[in-house]
Amino acid sequence: MKQKLFLDTNIVIDFLARREEFQSAANILQLGMENKVDLYITGLTVANITYILRSQLGKDKVKDVLYSLCSFIHIAPITENETSKAFETENPDLEDAIQYYSAVSVSADYIITRDPKHFKFSAIPVVNGREYLNK
Repeated sequence: MKQKLFLDTNIVIDFLARREEFQSAANILQLGMENKVDLYITGLTVANITYILRSQLGKDKVKDVLYSLCSFIHIAPITENETSKAFETENPDLEDAIQYYSAVSVSADYIITRDPKHFKFSAIPVVNGREYLNK
């Protein structure tokens, strides 16, 4: 059975903006493109990336690239259930808590992020891209 990887927003931004961790992000996305793993993000990630990168890449380019990525990345739900649980969590960052409960809802095997400290409360293993690829 394929592993389910939930990608935090920063992993996708690393790839699109060619930031410091570009290569590990690209390698993880490649695994998804090759159907070796199931990748998940949320609609919140799509919205945040659009907002963050539109001035750097241009609104139309961001939209086109995200549309292409969503051809092999699944969109995990953010419903009333995930949002309510996020509000009840001790985590001070509401966005990360929402992302976490969305990962739970798809039974993710790993959360891939550059900021593991934001998911200290996670019952799902949290690793950065390089750590995952070196497993």
